Amino acid sequence: MEQPKSPTAHDGPHGILDKIRSTKRRFIQQALTKMGKAESSDDHEYQVLRERQLELVSNVEQVFVHMKSFVTNLVSLGYACTLLGDDMTMIRTDIPTRNANNSQAYGVKAASGNDEFTKSMANIDVAARELAVYRSRAK
Repeated sequence: MEQPKSPTAHDGPHGILDKIRSTKRRFIQQALTKMGKAESSDDHEYQVLRERQLELVSNVEQVFVHMKSFVTNLVSLGYACTLLGDDMTMIRTDIPTRNANNSQAYGVKAASGNDEFTKSMANIDVAARELAVYRSRAK
């Protein structure tokens, strides 16, 4: 079974030594900067890492902006599809079916609403619609 490699070990002990050397150099550079003997811009490796970090932050912010835009467009698309579906329903259905769909008891026609099951289902549907309206107003 192969041992997992450390991201700091670049194919052998030289990678670890390079990492130790660069860490030591950065530590010395930071100490000199704090004492006022050197500028932080003197450390080239630090500047490269800082530029990479700033680029990464910028890229993450751009991804976040694009995701927000995507979600906004997706919500708009869903709304447009709902309107399109409603229009298609109006075109394809006859007037009695359209009236039944627009009634409080969606999908239940008054002529066939004499049995108890149909009445109870209509009551459940009306209660659910009232709850949905109440919840949408609460937001």
